[in-house]
Amino acid sequence: MTSFKRRTLPAVVAGTLAMGAAVASADQSQQALQAELQTLQAKVAAMEAAQKPRTAEVTATIDAVLKDADRHTQKLAQMATSTGHDEAGFTISADNFRLNASAGMQFRYVANHGTDRKNGDGNDTPNGFEITRARLMLSGHAFDPKMTFAFQWDAGDLTGGTALLDAIVKYEFADQWAVKMGQFVDPVYHENLVSGFNQLAAERSLLTQLIGAPSGVGSRVQGVSLLYGAQADQLHAEVAFTDGFNSANTNFTDGGQNFGIAARAEYKMSGAWADYADMSARSTGKGDDLLVIGAGGDITQGNNLTAYRFTADVQYEMQKQLAVYAAFLGQYADPRNAAGDDSSFNWGFVAQAGYAIDRFEPFARADYTHFENDQANGENNVWELTVGVNYYPFPTMGNKAKFTLDLTWLPNGSPVAAPYQNILGGSDESELILRGQVQLVL
Repeated sequence: MTSFKRRTLPAVVAGTLAMGAAVASADQSQQALQAELQTLQAKVAAMEAAQKPRTAEVTATIDAVLKDADRHTQKLAQMATSTGHDEAGFTISADNFRLNASAGMQFRYVANHGTDRKNGDGNDTPNGFEITRARLMLSGHAFDPKMTFAFQWDAGDLTGGTALLDAIVKYEFADQWAVKMGQFVDPVYHENLVSGFNQLAAERSLLTQLIGAPSGVGSRVQGVSLLYGAQADQLHAEVAFTDGFNSANTNFTDGGQNFGIAARAEYKMSGAWADYADMSARSTGKGDDLLVIGAGGDITQGNNLTAYRFTADVQYEMQKQLAVYAAFLGQYADPRNAAGDDSSFNWGFVAQAGYAIDRFEPFARADYTHFENDQANGENNVWELTVGVNYYPFPTMGNKAKFTLDLTWLPNGSPVAAPYQNILGGSDESELILRGQVQLVL
């Protein structure tokens, strides 16, 4: 018994010690695990603490992007609601910018009957179709409503090519004052200042072609002008310094011309200036009966010649009934050369009237040109007599949609050809021209 106790006691003691060591080891492991866990928790806490500012930054960035996108969407919506169509054509506007886009076409059938034109015996009547005008027009304002622009090209122009007609920038620097620069219609003759789409007959008078300025590019000059007069003013005036008569689409060498000075003044006794932009009474109705008196002149020096051109005119329109226009044109040429050429004074007048009857507008025109010296065809007196009628399928649209049929007679022919007037010229024999025209302006 004693020996058993002697043998088991050490074993018990050894086991107890082993268990204690195991317990101690377990305690140490647990403490190590706890320490490691606390370290991990501290790292996680640090990461979470570092992540919160980044999350706030990302959130703020997202909010800013969304707000910016919303602003752009609102601007696009505003731009979308500012598109449309009015008298200036199709329009797009945003803030201080506006663009007007318009296009117009005149399609004609022409038959010209001349006496003794074929081989000196018998008659010849050339006839067929032509696109007299096919124009693209852009206008509007940029940066400020006081800064306006206008560009116009003609792809018809009876040449098959495309020609620049207008390239204008105008700035209104005071309530009644503005400056204009670029290429524009010489500010002299009212008939030329009125668009080819707003004439009473199918085309302007032959007088304006012979003494004034030919239609199309020929009536344009390059330069700068000072303008006076607002819509509310009775007096409108313009003074221009240019490269000279018929200087469109030229460079600074002027084609031999030195300079030109042009001026025009118009006084409105009654009515609205908007009605002065066409020759028809069909669309008159923006105010009282229209009565405007105008006068203009041009001095061009170059090619050893100083040429003076001048005009006086009057236009009257009774609301939606009668339209009357009359003008006197003069031209004085003073050559300075060794040949000793004589000076010459040529002059003429034009008078026309139209009367609106429902959708129809019959009209008549007579113009006369006197040359001081006999011309190449032996004549110094040229008459042009025209009668016709306009039809407006959409009365409220005025000249934007119009059918014209007219007949012109030149009893003594014309000294030169006049393409826009469909006059062959170069002969003293009579010409009879029939024109049927369809006009559309968008």
